[in-house]
This record gives sequence, C-alpha cells and structure tokens, in this order.
Amino acid sequence: MFNFRDSSIRKKLTMIVMIATGVALVLAGTIFMVYDHYTLKTSMVHNLGTLSGIIGSNCTAAISFNNAADASEVLTALKAEEHIIAAVIYGDKELVLAHYVRDDHVDNFKAPPIDKPGFKFTDYALSMYRTISLDTDRLGTIYIQSDLQRLDARLYQIGIAVCLIIICCFLIVFGIVSRLQRLISVPILKLAGAAKVISDEKNYSVRVDHSSQDELGVLVAGFNEMLTQIQQRDLALLKARDELEDRVQLRTSDLEAEVMEHDRAKERISASLREKETLIKEIHHRVKNNLQIIISLLNLQSNQIQDDHTLEMFRVSQARVRTMALIHEKLYLSEDLSDIDFAEYIKGLSEYLVHSFKPDGLTVSLRTEVESISLSVESAVPCGLIVNESISNALKHAFPGAREGTITVGFRRGSKGMLVLTVSDDGVGIPVDFDLERSNSLGLQLITTLTKQLKGHLHVHTDNGTTITVEFTDPRTREEDKANAERETAHS
Repeated sequence: MFNFRDSSIRKKLTMIVMIATGVALVLAGTIFMVYDHYTLKTSMVHNLGTLSGIIGSNCTAAISFNNAADASEVLTALKAEEHIIAAVIYGDKELVLAHYVRDDHVDNFKAPPIDKPGFKFTDYALSMYRTISLDTDRLGTIYIQSDLQRLDARLYQIGIAVCLIIICCFLIVFGIVSRLQRLISVPILKLAGAAKVISDEKNYSVRVDHSSQDELGVLVAGFNEMLTQIQQRDLALLKARDELEDRVQLRTSDLEAEVMEHDRAKERISASLREKETLIKEIHHRVKNNLQIIISLLNLQSNQIQDDHTLEMFRVSQARVRTMALIHEKLYLSEDLSDIDFAEYIKGLSEYLVHSFKPDGLTVSLRTEVESISLSVESAVPCGLIVNESISNALKHAFPGAREGTITVGFRRGSKGMLVLTVSDDGVGIPVDFDLERSNSLGLQLITTLTKQLKGHLHVHTDNGTTITVEFTDPRTREEDKANAERETAHS
C-alpha cells in the first residue's frame, strides 16, 4: 500500500502540486460546461421564440378569416428547420386551425391543450406557447416544439474538448513540476546525504554546495558554517596533541613536570572530545528542526489553494499561461537556450488563439506577415503576451453579429535597429472617444505595461478597424549597438 508520509520529498512535492492542479482543472472544466449548457439552452429558447413570432405574424390573416389552408401553408415552411418536431395554430375558441408534424413523429403526435404563454424543457424536447395578436386584439395561439439534438451534441463536443484540455494541461504541469521541484528537493537531499556521511565516517570536511539566497540557502550556509567550526576545533585538538608529544620528548628529565603536563593535556583532550560530541548532537538537532520547518512550510503552502475566484478565472488566464508555456517549450526544443525563433513561435501562438477562442458562428481569417527574427527570452515573453491580449480582444469585440473579418499579425525589422510588432483587424474599430490612458480594459492595460517593460512605444490606430503597433529594441541588440559604439569611439 502506498504510504504518502514515508514517500520521498520529490514525490510529495509533485503529488501535492498535481492534486491541486487536477482539482482546479476539473472544477474549471465543470463550470465551463455548465455555463455553456445554460447559454445554449437560453439561445434555443430565444431562437424558438423568434421563429414562433415570425410564424404567428404570417398567420394573422388566416386566423382572422379562419382559413386553415393558408395557415397550413405557412406551417409548411418549418420543413426547412430540421430540429422542429411539431407546430400547432389554435384559432378562435381554442380550436386547432392547422398543424405541422415532422415525418418521424406523425404517428405519435397529438395536439396538446392550450397552455399559458411560455416555454418548457422536457427530457427530449423544448415546447413553447405564444399568443398571436393583431394590434391589441388576441387572435389565437401558436404551439411549437423542438428536439434537443443540438443541445446533446453540443454537450458531447464540449465534454470531449474539456477532457482533452484537462489532459494536456495536466501533462504540461506535470512536466514543469517535475523540473521545478528540484529547486527544493535537491538541496534537501544534499543536506541529508551530507549528514549521513558525517554520521557514518566522522568526516567533517564535507560541504554542501548552494547558490540560492532563500531559506534553503540560509540553512545550507548554516550547516556548512557549523561543520567549519567543528573541523577547526578538530584541527586545534590535533595540534595540541602534537605539541604534547613534542614536549614529552624534550622534557623527559623532569618527570613530575612531564606527568603534570600530560595530565593537563589529557584533561584538555577529554574536554575537547566532550565538546565535539555535544556539537555533533547539536548539528543533528538543528538539521532535524530545519527539515521539519521546511516540511511544515510546504504543508502550509499546499493548503493555500482555496480561492474560488481564482478557480473561476482559470479559463481567462488559460491563454496567458499557454503563451508563456509555449516560450518555454521553444526554449527546450531550441539548440541555443538564449534565442527563440519568434517568427515560428508567433505563427503557432496566433493559430492556437484563433482556433481556441473564436466564438461559435464567427468567420475570422488569420494572416501572419513575420520576418525570421530571433529574440531573447527577456523580449519574447512580453511580446508573446501582447499578441495574446491583442488577438483575444479582437475576437471578443471586433466582429459583433458574427460578421466576417481578418486578423493580421506582423513582425519585422524597422529603422534604426527597431523591431515592429503589429496586430490589426478590419472589424468595427475602437470608439472615437476612446482614451488609452483611462481605459478600464485589463487587456489594454497589460499591453501598455508590457510595452513599458520592453522600453518600447505603443500606437493604437482606429482607421478601418484597429491596429496595435509596438516598436522596441531587443536588449541583446542594445548591448551590441553599445559595444559597437564603444569600439568606434576607441578607434577614433
């Protein structure tokens, strides 16, 4: 049986993070599916209400003259709606004037009694009653029934998509955690290994390497300092013993003095040995206490993931996380970890954003016009986030009413060593009175902040849509220009 308490600290760290991540992903996916299900049901009710209103308006004349043939002809238009099961028009005195039944329900359908206006979901269909009026006079009632195949198909598709997203994110997080947990586990394992060597071999020359300045770094530094003090005392003890042997050889003539000096040396040796044993016990005690503190801190950290608001905002933050994850993925795959092929990265990121976050029914084309330019990590991360925020804002606001459009992402070399990043769309554009400095949009605030981080310049144009332009220089390019200027000054 698996014993979590006795597992290695590597497994504990990995399991704690993966459990918390798994719970967060499942909750976020469930919330998304529930919200999508509710939104689709609302859309179905709205569409069915619109359709019943149109049919009712077209039947006012037929109901007024009690013309069943005209009413039936109007209802035959419902054959074009594959999800409509049946429709009934009730005329004067609540009698059935005309009805329509889909072919696969002809044998089972029976016109229901008139109910009050409204809609109702059952296990297999959505039913709606709507009053037919002319001016202020009530003429009759229309009943219309639609199946739930679209709702079931949507729920299945969303379920598959959420499961795939959860699995992919889980694997990505697992890969990241497997690497990052070493920052904590490796120093602790080195401390444990050094303590075992000291206990078994009494070798106080052992030292633990450390480079960080956090709590683990302080612990390792203190551990090494204690070993240094013990080693210095051992050297002092050895030196005293050597001096004693020399004095015995030189002062053999004075037996009494030699005996007294020998006794004093033995007393010093015994005291030093007792002190050494006390220090050894103190080392073990401090190491044990510090390791317990680290375990307690990790346990407290794992209990901090309780914020429901953070879980609800998971989907909003998902794209930003994915953007940064792609940067790291490129680093891992790149032969030179200091450079990123930004042209290849920006194409993959743009296609991912349009594919993943394009609203249903929206037809948007993506065009990339990028030059082959490599960036340092310091510039690639904010540039990727700017592209993410710009495309996300365009998909949300630029194409209302499911209008067609194009999003263009450009990246090129400008004048005077500048790099120019542009994201544009041919949508409705930003309002004329829009003020970038006073905007409450989190996306535009992030773009402004990231531009300042790049030490660049941000321009927003609203002609024929919206164009966001960021001009900046890569830190590596600035360093090269500075070095070239210094060489030119030295030669002159």
